[in-house]
Parts: sequence; C-alpha cells; structure tokens
Amino acid sequence: MAALPPSRMAALPPVPHGCAPPPVPHGCASPGPPPGSVPTPILLTLLAPSLHLRCPGTGSFSCAQQSHGESSHIEDLDLQGQALDALNHVLFTEMKFKGNVADFYNPLNSYMHQVLINRTGIPISLSVLYLTLAERLGVRLEPVNFPHHFMLRWCQGGQGASDITDYVYIDAFGYGKSLTAKECEYMIGRHVTEEFYAPVNTKEVLQRMVGNLLNLGKRESKDRSFMLLRVSLDLYLAMYPDSVQHLLLQARLYFHLGIWPEKVLDILQNIQALDPSQHGAVAYLVQHTLEHIERRKEDSGPHVKLRSSEKEVCYPVGLLVRHKRYGYSGVIFGWDPVCMMPPDWIENLSVHHLPQGANQPFYSILHEDGSCSYVAQENLEPHPDPGPIQHPDISHYFSDFSGDHYVLNKELQLQYPEDTDFTAQSSPKQPDALQLEP
Repeated sequence: MAALPPSRMAALPPVPHGCAPPPVPHGCASPGPPPGSVPTPILLTLLAPSLHLRCPGTGSFSCAQQSHGESSHIEDLDLQGQALDALNHVLFTEMKFKGNVADFYNPLNSYMHQVLINRTGIPISLSVLYLTLAERLGVRLEPVNFPHHFMLRWCQGGQGASDITDYVYIDAFGYGKSLTAKECEYMIGRHVTEEFYAPVNTKEVLQRMVGNLLNLGKRESKDRSFMLLRVSLDLYLAMYPDSVQHLLLQARLYFHLGIWPEKVLDILQNIQALDPSQHGAVAYLVQHTLEHIERRKEDSGPHVKLRSSEKEVCYPVGLLVRHKRYGYSGVIFGWDPVCMMPPDWIENLSVHHLPQGANQPFYSILHEDGSCSYVAQENLEPHPDPGPIQHPDISHYFSDFSGDHYVLNKELQLQYPEDTDFTAQSSPKQPDALQLEP
C-alpha cells in the first residue's frame, strides 16, 4: 500500500461545489458493482499499514481496537488528525469510494450494504460509513443534520465544547474535506443558524435517511415508487408509530394498491383513535375499503378454477415465486386468468405499460414482510431456492410446507383442485422488455 501523503488534502480529488449535484433523469442506471462488497473489518485491515502512529506505551497503533471488541479513543489531536489522514487516503484514494454525483437520486445510495458494494453514496450514507470507521480508529466524530448536505463534526476544543468554531466539519461526500462553519455555509449557498451545527442522535440520522427514501418514493416513476414508498413508510412508522400523517399516507397507499384491505381498516381505526379530527378522511376510506372487501368476497365465491381450462396460467397455488425485477419472494395463494382489479387500480399501477397488459394471468402473493400483492405473471418466476416464509396469513390458506412448496388447505383445494398437482408446472416466456410491477 502506498505511503500516506504528508498533507491531509494533498492527494484528494477536487471537491464538488454547490449544495447538491444537478438533477439527473430518472431511471439512469446505477454504477455497476465492483467485484464484491467491502465489509468494515476489511477496510480497517487495509487502513492499518497507513497508520504511521505510535501511542505512548502501547507500541504500534492498531485501529484502537481492544480484545473485547470495544474501541478506545485517541486523546492527542495531532494523532487524531493522522488517523483521519489515513482514513481519507484508504477510503477515497485507494478504495475509490465517492459521492454518486451521476445518479444522486438512486434509492440504492441510501442502503448501506449497497454503498459498500457500489462504493458510492450520498452525503448521509457516506457520513455513516466514515463515522463508523473513524470511531473504530479511535476518533470520535458526531453527525450533524446540516440542511441539504449531511456533515460530521470533529471537536478541536475541550470535551463538551459548545461554540461552532470549536469544531472542524468533515464532508464525507467531498472526499473527507475539512471545513470551517463559514465554509459549510458557502458550500450550500445560504446562512444557517447555530442549531443546524448541533449533533444528532442515531434515531435522527435514521429518520433523515428514511425521509430521503420517502421523498424519492413520492417523486419516482410509477413502476418504482409504490414499492419504495411502502417500504420506507414501514420503516418510518417503526420509529414513529403514532405519526398520523404517515399512517394516513400508508392507508391511502394500501387502498390504492388494492391489497390487504383488512390492514387498511386497522390503520384507519388507529388514526381515528389518535386524531379524531381526521374523521372525514377516515370515513371515506373506511366506506370504500368495506365495499372492496364485499366485492372480493363475492368474487371469491365457491366457483372452481381449473388450470386445465386456463392454458395461460403457468404457476399453481402454493408455489414459491420471486419478482423478476425487485427480487422479493412470496407464495401464491390465488390466481386470475386476467387482471380482475378495477380500472382505477389498473391506471394507478400503469398495468397497460406492461408488454402483456392486463390481459394475462395475475397472482395473489403473500410476501415475507407480512404484506400481500397482486402481480402480473410476466413479472414472476419460480424461486430458485424455495423455503418457508413468515406471514400471519399462511395458516389461512395452507396446511403445511412440503420441501419446496406449500400444501393447500381443504378450502383452497376445493377452489383450485388441479393446483395440487405440481407436475403441471411450466415456465412462462421471458419478455425482453423492461418489467414493471403493477
């Protein structure tokens, strides 16, 4: 490994100016991953040769790592600076981590495992990585919820210093560049009050990361937004379960997706208890959700569905499947020879943009995350490594898991009598066009 440059910034590439990279068209491909991800322990091992440090009485510096796995902290400010020099050199010069300017709004920039795989990220995700490595090296940094550009701060004064001039601010998106408080304002092009230089806790960091995903879910094209919005809402409500605004958004999303109507009613009941002033919006959604449940009961009457009379249906009930584009897994608990959802659902989910549109088999799927969905056949494939999934409604439809599929219960066998024969499985043709999830 090359020797560390004598100056902290000497070997660092130029830093992008401005508060954010220019907008890029949606749908741009994210950079291809390098061969394998870079786990944190490997990064720490690579850092060791660049740490030309000596701690008093302890011999060579070894990532401040104790035998029981906890980190000690370097007290000497100059030694802290040398540790950050080494971190900058290895992380940005040798390992080629960088801000994803070309595809700034890609949701993958917010997922830490994808940041390690692609070696690109946005200010907050790169700051989380930088903060974690610095802590393991013995340098205590603090996250700063700076507007438009997440930062870290490094104390130059005594412990508990409160003046913003007692800190150096580190821009992990800018290759670890050190900034003064005034330079931070120049970077975003506006004056900010001292409160924005204060540190935030782990929950607040996670809230900002999830908030970024929520905003992306609201602005993305229809084929990506619903799944992203659903996942980010679940994350946000796990932290703030009584947020009426986000509960109402979740209820509306589930209602428009036409899935899990019983869950919609539970959410609406919770909203009504938390904030009775939402009665109007709640009553509207309750009425239409109950109508949807009644229609579903009528549609799922005792009529029998035979695969032998529906030649286009390729997958049987009980089969473990995977979404071709998004990769999530689930088990089929029902199918229709064509899309049976109402026109507004078909429009909202851009079903007509699919190569085969609404005139193809659609499957009801129970997902590993406890939700369910209604998915076009062209977007599904048999799971290459089938296994049991955790879902609260599994027992409502299946009696057992048998090796690579679920065994239908008596009620489902009456409705799908030929689906118990798994030898009738076949694979659908693989469309060449880009797949969209309805």
